[in-house]
Amino acid sequence: MPTRQNQCDTSLIQRLQSGDKSALAFLVKKWHKLFCEKAYWLVRDKDVAKDIAQESWLVIINKINELKNPEQFKYWAYRIVVNKSTDWLRVQSRQQKK
Repeated sequence: MPTRQNQCDTSLIQRLQSGDKSALAFLVKKWHKLFCEKAYWLVRDKDVAKDIAQESWLVIINKINELKNPEQFKYWAYRIVVNKSTDWLRVQSRQQKK
């Protein structure tokens, strides 16, 4: 059964997909800190984590219309953050090997 929080996210995603840009501000307010925390958990650098969260928002904004199931926003968005974090770690690993 969907939680109230999940229903709120779903509504915001549907509004955003319909062109209501004001919904984005609510999503950012709700999720940005959590994205920063997730990125930090992986990269262990606060400034880098903030950059990764910002880059993740760019991807989310550009691909939000591809999200077929708005109820899955949390998992979809976290996957983007994790992928961006992993990419950053991969680049750092390559640079250290040089």
